[in-house]
Amino acid sequence: MAGGEQGNLNWVIAPIGNCISYLGEEITQNAVIQRSLINLSGMDGFLNLAKESLIQKNIPTTGIECLIKEHVFLKEKSKEFISSDYNSINSHSLVNLWAIIEATVEDTVILTLQKGKVTLDQITRKGIKVKLNLNLSNESDRRRIYRSIEMQTRNNSNVGEGICNIMKVLNINLNLNNKTNKVLSEVNSVRNCILHRGGILDDKASKDIFIGTHKIGNKINITKAVYMAYFDAIRKLATQLMQAIIESPYIVRTTKATKGSEPF
Repeated sequence: MAGGEQGNLNWVIAPIGNCISYLGEEITQNAVIQRSLINLSGMDGFLNLAKESLIQKNIPTTGIECLIKEHVFLKEKSKEFISSDYNSINSHSLVNLWAIIEATVEDTVILTLQKGKVTLDQITRKGIKVKLNLNLSNESDRRRIYRSIEMQTRNNSNVGEGICNIMKVLNINLNLNNKTNKVLSEVNSVRNCILHRGGILDDKASKDIFIGTHKIGNKINITKAVYMAYFDAIRKLATQLMQAIIESPYIVRTTKATKGSEPF
């Protein structure tokens, strides 16, 4: 089977594949920004040496003097970022990371409802109550079904367990260990506080703090170490989801497999 044809058949990998690629780009950009700030904070000497060299060579220094003036502001800001252990940069990055996870989960479900030969009867047999007049060929209805699955599977579950439960409705058997689930719950709550509470940890979110040192009523500080712990949990979720999808009944492995059993 041609590679392109195989790729079309294995449509279910697309969302998690995009997710893993995005995670790699995000952590790389975060590292590059941090390294650039370190370099920028110590640029004074190089700029002054450059100016002296131009003077010695009788070359106009207008350009370098502009750079030196601009550097005063840039130097102070870079030192602020560094002294906070990159809290602001890490906070923005964390919001992006969690957004791609939420989008990946939703897109995987929507795509599976569209292309995975799933029926409403099969979903109800998994214990999910949905209106049987919904049309799986309609995108709006597929999103309504996703919302129903999401709401009914996350009751009394933390966010990591909830994602596992959502996937299992569609026979994608995602499993995460207890520690990863707890860290993911913290990530979700911290992200919500950043976006909806001005970065202040509230009482509800405090119940999900597992590895961080965030305190109720205080500004959340995402240090480099905490950010990396959060990223590691997100990475584990993404790689485990990829593995679960590869092992799911939606993956086509050979030409003969296209005539195999239904996913339910």
